Amino acid sequence: MKVVNILEIADVNEALLNAGVPARVRLRDACGGQSLWVEVSREAVAEKDDAAVLAAARKVVSSYFAGRSKPVAFDEDGKSFRLA
Repeated sequence: MKVVNILEIADVNEALLNAGVPARVRLRDACGGQSLWVEVSREAVAEKDDAAVLAAARKVVSSYFAGRSKPVAFDEDGKSFRLA
């Protein structure tokens, strides 16, 4: 099973910041596995459409992990994802 380490979370969050996407990736790590999701900045929602921010975040996140041979698959909500 592929895993995401905390340094990758820091790096992908920096990539989101550099891309101007007001969102962060969150990680919950437990014995049963990892849970990852995109959290959109509530302050940014007033300025930008939530769906547009999520779409931009998914693009950055997918690109980041694909470059590390760890493709991701997003769930139906568009926020939660896992390594594919």
